[in-house]
Amino acid sequence: MYGMNDRSQHRWQVRVRSREDPDLVLGAGVLLGPEFVLTCAHVALRAPELVVDLMGHDGLPAVGAEVVDELCVAEFPGVRRGDVALLRLREPRPADDGARLRRLAITRDRPARVLGYPRLFDDGLWALTTLVGRVGPEWVQMNRRSDVEQRVRAGFSGSGVVDDLTGDVVGIVVAEYTDEEAGLSWMLPTEAIIAHLPLVDDWAVGGRGVDPSFTRPGLPADDRATELATQLRARSAEPGVRLVGGRDVDALRQAVMLSGPGTEPLADLAIDVAGQSVEEVSRRIADRVGLTVDDGRSSRERLAAGTPPMTVVAVEVDRAEDPESLIRDVFTPLVLYGGRLVLGLRDEDSVSRSMVRDLAIRAVGIRLDGLARRVAALDRRHARQITRLTGWLADTRLAAEVDPEGVVERLLPRLERRVARLEPANPRGTGVAAERGRLEALTARAGDAGMVEHEVLVARHRRATELIAVEPPDLEAVRAAVQAYDDALRRLLEEQR
Repeated sequence: MYGMNDRSQHRWQVRVRSREDPDLVLGAGVLLGPEFVLTCAHVALRAPELVVDLMGHDGLPAVGAEVVDELCVAEFPGVRRGDVALLRLREPRPADDGARLRRLAITRDRPARVLGYPRLFDDGLWALTTLVGRVGPEWVQMNRRSDVEQRVRAGFSGSGVVDDLTGDVVGIVVAEYTDEEAGLSWMLPTEAIIAHLPLVDDWAVGGRGVDPSFTRPGLPADDRATELATQLRARSAEPGVRLVGGRDVDALRQAVMLSGPGTEPLADLAIDVAGQSVEEVSRRIADRVGLTVDDGRSSRERLAAGTPPMTVVAVEVDRAEDPESLIRDVFTPLVLYGGRLVLGLRDEDSVSRSMVRDLAIRAVGIRLDGLARRVAALDRRHARQITRLTGWLADTRLAAEVDPEGVVERLLPRLERRVARLEPANPRGTGVAAERGRLEALTARAGDAGMVEHEVLVARHRRATELIAVEPPDLEAVRAAVQAYDDALRRLLEEQR
């Protein structure tokens, strides 16, 4: 876990000022190697001459810097894209002082932190944030973690966004929402930075989100690819599995690249697993979400202990080295932890296809279990509607055994809307719903391991569900309770091994 007070961890952090007006702080930046600084275009272009303060080094003088020709991409007006530049220092620094960037799937509520230089804070000010998700073609929304935390504001532009789990830089701050109560800001993630400035790839680690075998934009899209892309965009944030078979696998490759608002797909990982082992695929997934593999455990074991909910598209599943083990040991845990999978299989009749279908039914069951708990928590004034909903849930569960995909596309959205209409409205309901879904996925995982009745898990589950039912809910308390359940489950799984 990254520490804010470990000065050796942030020797790459710099402050950018105007040479003409030394008291004018323009923003911040990220030192890359001995001579480059990554920052925002709007920071780099605010003054004709720039100086850079190496904030991770006590006593070192400021260094002059200039924008590298053709490596400055201004923000695209109105579309939340771009705003990045590369500066060259006039005097190189030690090569090992530079930052390490990481390509990373931006999973929901991932904690991060940022050091900026707002007015009156010459030495810097930390802001604790969570990464929420992409907004527009490239930018990622960040929320401050709580109302008592510092918010990202003027003086933070260009700051490196540090991932709490890995300690690596996963993007730079590009904008803030000026309403002090909101606590919103945006970053440009590493992969978007590299798309604009390919030179930056030299300082990046982490696997790419899309395998080269997937169709690139520019080729004409056929009708099936367009249809699949529309379905990918419409997928729920809840756990789910979609099977794409036969020739449609080729259309799926193209659909992935058509699914995003820009040139980036919506999937966190799109991977061709033909010929790959379970460990190879596990390693790709673990790397993509920044999970460390240590203590002698394999990547497969690390995934089984829990992953952030992510969207994975995998093609040629039935041509993997061991398809059945891949589905059982890798894809099933992803679903149990809230993941969304789109799996492409070539063979119309295979054991793998049957296993994927069973997993799709199981994913529907997880969502129905969650809806059943929400129905049980409804006010008794809605007794008649509760009776109807209970019957519809039972019918939907039976329908899922026959057509899980149809249930996901038609019946589940209708049921979820009906339940939501009866639930008390609250301004933080979206966050609580996300935590409810996370708890449901964890509970399913505990059941799969035969631990759902363990006394520790029962107590922590009860506490979390009690907090979820409180009106109005305390979102931070709910998150802490769900995390406590997650932590306890992980410990029990480790002990079981």
